[in-house]
This record gives sequence, C-alpha cells and structure tokens, in this order.
Amino acid sequence: MAAPNPPAELDVRMEAKYIYDMLLFHMYSTFGGFCLNVAGLTAIALGGIRYYQGKHSLGAAFAFMLLGIIIIAATPASLWARARATMKQERYQGVIHYTFHDGGIEETMASGAAHHYDWSQVAKAVNTPKTIAYYMEGAGSVLVFPKAAFTEETFRGAMWHLSHNVVMGKIYIH
Repeated sequence: MAAPNPPAELDVRMEAKYIYDMLLFHMYSTFGGFCLNVAGLTAIALGGIRYYQGKHSLGAAFAFMLLGIIIIAATPASLWARARATMKQERYQGVIHYTFHDGGIEETMASGAAHHYDWSQVAKAVNTPKTIAYYMEGAGSVLVFPKAAFTEETFRGAMWHLSHNVVMGKIYIH
C-alpha cells in the first residue's frame, strides 16, 4: 500500500461554461453524439447533391441544408440551456469546498450541506478542455472540477489520491 499523502483541498465557484464543457464532452464522446453530427452533415450534403443532380429545387435544397444545420446546432444549444439551468441549483450558489484524501472526497457546499464520496464510487475520471470530471456510481452524478480552480500543488495532490485509490482503467486524464 502506498504511503499516505496529505489531503488536497480545492475551492470551486462553478460557472455554466464548466458544466457546458463537461456536457459537450460527454455528448460528443458517445456514439449518439457522433450519429447526430453525421445526420446533420448528411442532410446538408443530400440537399446539395440532390440540387446538383436536378432532383430538388433550390428551395428544397435549402430546406435540407437548413435541417442539417438545425440538427448540428440544436445539441450544443440545448446543452448550453441545460448548463444554465443546472447553475440555478442551490449547490452552485456559492463556493464548494472539496477535500481529497485516502478515504474519498468530501464535498461541502456554501449552505453547509456536506457529502462524502468513496473512491469506490468513481466510475471514471475524464479530462475535458476546461475541467476534470469524476463520474460517480450510485450517486448518479458527476463531480466537475474546473481546471482553473486548481493550483499546481492542489492538482498534484488530487491526482495522487485519484491514482492511488482508483483503478487505472477508470482514469482518462492525460
């Protein structure tokens, strides 16, 4: 067993852009997100090809292309709306304090409410462009940590606890 490491503490003031970043990553790293993009691009291409072949009028071609654009744009727009709605939850109305230690993760809300997550609950940990996200089993939630909230020391400490308490096959942080 590894030698104990001191707890790492992190204060997070959540913003919609961080939740949006995690939602985008989640959506477009799945087969469904890929299929949505393919469907949108197919509608755009179909409109152009069918017009070029003389099988559709210019209006019909534009309708196909508009449909493709709507399909492609709808997902990010709905995810942005979802992120903004999520920010209205009480948990995000103040600073959230996290402590990473050998026993798990302690989460303390500005309201004083506290939660404990065992390392065994981490289904996977991923790196997105703006965040580190821990998908939690059982809790049905995702813990989102903005990269901007970490200092170098806090990041090293949090990652030490993650890497020493979670199976490496569940960690997708590079």
